[in-house]
Amino acid sequence: MKQPRKVVREIPPRKPASTPESTLDEADVPKRTDGPSHEQIARRANELYLERGQMEGHDVEDWLRAENELTMGRG
Repeated sequence: MKQPRKVVREIPPRKPASTPESTLDEADVPKRTDGPSHEQIARRANELYLERGQMEGHDVEDWLRAENELTMGRG
């Protein structure tokens, strides 16, 4: 009795998900015409990170809080 032949296919590697460490061209970042700039939000988010004692895992929370503070004029 013949054994069934195994079909082996190579699975192509997945593209990595976008992460904060990903590099983006300036053209990839939408330009804001009103409100705080990307740089202002990044600077404030970093301040929040430092105030927290550089505790990892809160980058999105810090970014959103920074954006909100700057938009509302509390930054």
